Amino acid sequence: MNNDETTVENLENLTPEQLEEALAQAEAEDNDSNPTDWEAKAKLAEAEAKHASNKAAMLQRLLNKKDKTITKETPTINTDLEKDMAEFRFDKKVMRFSKDNNVSVEIAERLLTMNPNATSEILNDKFIKAGIEEMQREERVSKATPSSRSTASTSSKTYAQMSPEEKKAWYSA
Repeated sequence: MNNDETTVENLENLTPEQLEEALAQAEAEDNDSNPTDWEAKAKLAEAEAKHASNKAAMLQRLLNKKDKTITKETPTINTDLEKDMAEFRFDKKVMRFSKDNNVSVEIAERLLTMNPNATSEILNDKFIKAGIEEMQREERVSKATPSSRSTASTSSKTYAQMSPEEKKAWYSA
């Protein structure tokens, strides 16, 4: 009996003897395909794939060597290096401006950020002078103001969690 011709309709029309014979044949085929055979085939396929990938990598390396031509190229400067150098130059310019004009580094940095070609004459401008005075005043105020890290609390409850008696005691204190 050929399994390729066996369909659900054909199985319904089989006699019990024919059905037992088909089941025995199917079990025999299942027993022929041993799981260890599949494992061996899988390992063999993995080894072949690994060999093929190694061979492909070797061929790619050979092609890369072939493509390289001997030419002297000018070294290219990395863009990150260019940014770092520009930042270093700016910081140096800020420090020099700060020292030459007797202003803080923060003020010098803001001035040079607004006008990169600023000179000491810019400090005589009435708007710049007013801005510098305001920045210095804000700095003095921030240094004189105590930090607000610690809060005065008589209990660990929030106001909404307090009972009316606790609220009265809190207000009277």
